Amino acid sequence: MSDDTTPLADRLAGAQIDTLKEVVRNAESFLGGQLTSGLASNQRAMTLTSVLAAATIVLGGAAASLLVGATPNPPLGLICAVVASGFLAAMALAISAAKPADWYLSGNTPAGWVEDVEASKPLERSLAEQAAWYADMISDNHSTMEAADRKIIAALRLAWASLVAGALMCVLFYGLTVN
Repeated sequence: MSDDTTPLADRLAGAQIDTLKEVVRNAESFLGGQLTSGLASNQRAMTLTSVLAAATIVLGGAAASLLVGATPNPPLGLICAVVASGFLAAMALAISAAKPADWYLSGNTPAGWVEDVEASKPLERSLAEQAAWYADMISDNHSTMEAADRKIIAALRLAWASLVAGALMCVLFYGLTVN
């Protein structure tokens, strides 16, 4: 049984070369999948931002018109302003989910191998270190995706809460009956 406190590179270094190549190949594949997933998450965040921006513009314009227009309706203007403000805050969360973040890609620059070559490090050890490095990258990418996902979820919840607040304000100001 191996000691879990032993560095991963040391634990992998005893594997056969074919096993290490497979471990590295799988890690590179995993990192590629994470990149695809991360890009999809950014696309979702930017799409949500676009939808919220359009809705905020419409509601903001309606609020202004209802508050200071020719035939003002302050309660309805206030409802539009509240929902637009909530959408604006949700949009800020969605934008922050898509902002650039540290992201690790698979592969290595040839310059990254110079030290191993100059030290005549065995290929098995180099591949074990590469695999351990990939494991750290996968973990860091996962943390970055989780943080972005939390922001997108918070943005969606805030947008829905804004709609619910607007609906409750409508009931409060106008009641449940329609004339």
